[in-house]
Amino acid sequence: MGGAPTRVGSQYSISVGVRASGNLTTIGREIQRRITMADPAGVQGEVAVLPERLTGMTAYARFRTQFFMIFGAGSLLLVAVGLYGVVAQIVTQRIPELALRHAIGASGARLAWLVVRQGGTSVLLGVALGVAASAMGTRMIATFLYDTKPTDPKTLGLAVVALIVSAGLAILIPTARAVRVDPMAALRQE
Repeated sequence: MGGAPTRVGSQYSISVGVRASGNLTTIGREIQRRITMADPAGVQGEVAVLPERLTGMTAYARFRTQFFMIFGAGSLLLVAVGLYGVVAQIVTQRIPELALRHAIGASGARLAWLVVRQGGTSVLLGVALGVAASAMGTRMIATFLYDTKPTDPKTLGLAVVALIVSAGLAILIPTARAVRVDPMAALRQE
């Protein structure tokens, strides 16, 4: 039990904390009744259960956190879709080159490795630069985070994995299509 008097206008106010178990609403009403019995004219106010009070006090922070989570997830989805589109377009543009290489004797596995190596290098470099930029920008968002570090390894790791997976699919799907293309048909289109 504890309390600290504070001055409110020309009167004093006191908050009392009670640790109890059981039905907290019933206990709160009993505490209110006993205080009123002790000083009927002096008690004005309410009895609040701490979990309910904390829920009200942290509602805005929870809303803000959920908003940023939704905004961040949407941003990550947009980045992944955009990354997929750009990388897939680059690989698709290379189909005539890959067909020519295939026509002069390069194996499908060799062609796939060529595209994956070149595309993967760009993607990994981009992810590394993005992680570095993210680490530098954490000071700006640190005040908005609750119970999470700005450089939370789980969150950062999830974002990196999502980007690498989307880039990997963007490289592999068109590459698999390009390797299966008949070299002569692809060269005739050019």
